Amino acid sequence: MCGSGKQDTAADGVFWYERVKCDPDVGEVVAVEKDPKRFEVLRTRITKYAGAKYATEKNLVNDDFILMAKKPQKCDYICIDTSCSGTGNAEVAENDPELKQMLSKCVLKEDYKEMYMKLGIKLRKKIAHLSSFQGEILAAALAWPDVKGVLYSTCSIFPAENEDVVAGALELHPEFELVKLSENIGHEGFTVFFATNR
Repeated sequence: MCGSGKQDTAADGVFWYERVKCDPDVGEVVAVEKDPKRFEVLRTRITKYAGAKYATEKNLVNDDFILMAKKPQKCDYICIDTSCSGTGNAEVAENDPELKQMLSKCVLKEDYKEMYMKLGIKLRKKIAHLSSFQGEILAAALAWPDVKGVLYSTCSIFPAENEDVVAGALELHPEFELVKLSENIGHEGFTVFFATNR
């Protein structure tokens, strides 16, 4: 189950595509999106990347994940691709010269914490709001009865939206533990943000 529940969630269907590509007999997969416009984007992308047989009312739910978690159905795994600041998305940085310059100087995780403190108050407030929401979504997923595992993902580079959210949720749900992914998909934090100069 790929769950989200806010008006500006990332409805890209990528998790569906990757999951179905890896194991076509995955079983029932359900995607949740609250916002009607983003729900239609999700439907279009799932049809494109995973196939029309997954773009059904049974597999796509236009609802609030947090509310659904209060009346849960059977679910083994939950994949959360939640709303975030998008600061790990090159397009976002390209459109914000100040952010792009600051990101280009970040090498270690500590650099991102320092950079976060230099952000404008508007973006810091947005990130604080988002991290609160992200924590609610993750806590709802971890509270889901009999769930075997939860994958949490953002396209943000800030620990406030990633490690801090996960740490807070694990404090609330000590029955879960953080596990290392079996595939090497990168490093903790970034060592280089922009691979090429434009």
